[in-house]
Amino acid sequence: MASSSVPTKSEWLRAAETLSIAAVGALALNWAGFPAGLYVTVPKGQGASLKARIESLQPLIAPLHAGQTLGTLNLELDGKPYHSLPVVALEDVAVAGIIGRAWDALRLSIKW
Repeated sequence: MASSSVPTKSEWLRAAETLSIAAVGALALNWAGFPAGLYVTVPKGQGASLKARIESLQPLIAPLHAGQTLGTLNLELDGKPYHSLPVVALEDVAVAGIIGRAWDALRLSIKW
């Protein structure tokens, strides 16, 4: 018999929601993220109050290596800090060719 102070697994699952961070719309990159994926559990009914903000290290200049820290994902629940996680490169990103580097230099110079 379960103790009254410790919820059973079914009670815990009814009292919590598990959200994929994709549901919050945090990342749109396929080469940056979290090596094992990311799921966040919040109290039931509070999923809409979960806010995600990424603080990236700028500028990101190639080459980038898999596992390299690119920034931090900060989660807030009801306006209060909830959790922070590092955002990493999921794969190597090579240096662009001459045209790509010229385009990137132009974009960096005008802060586009």
